[in-house]
Amino acid sequence: TGGTISALSAGTVTISGGTINTVAALNAGTVTITGGTISALSAGTVTISGGTINTVRTFTEASQTVSSATTDFTGGAARDVSDKVTYSIFVHNTTANDANVRLEISPDNTTWLVDGTAVSLAASAASALVPAKFLKYLRVAYAAAVGGSTVTINTIYQAQS
Repeated sequence: TGGTISALSAGTVTISGGTINTVAALNAGTVTITGGTISALSAGTVTISGGTINTVRTFTEASQTVSSATTDFTGGAARDVSDKVTYSIFVHNTTANDANVRLEISPDNTTWLVDGTAVSLAASAASALVPAKFLKYLRVAYAAAVGGSTVTINTIYQAQS
């Protein structure tokens, strides 16, 4: 009552009306909470009887504007998606020239593989790109549909974990 448990190697902890900030210090044993809160659990099992679990999702967003006048694909900023549950990239061609975009994936942020087929974006068109396969890194590659005609693509990466 009114104290702190620094570490518990085995045994049982019962809490009534309190808060557990982390359970990383509990190596083995049982924690019972009545009317309290668990802020973080790095490993282990939580059993709830007659209670509620509230999950908190985190949201990530990043924007990038890129341009090209060549028909060769150029990769945009890489995004680490290893800890994301769902993610996609909104692409918007802001110019009067047609553009091509595609997703690329990589296990090491060095070697890139095409994920799916390229999408043609007409002047002022937009699309959402969603990967079909998973690797740790994701990026949008972009190119002008016609060489010498400059295209500008706005990308917005959005992810939930």
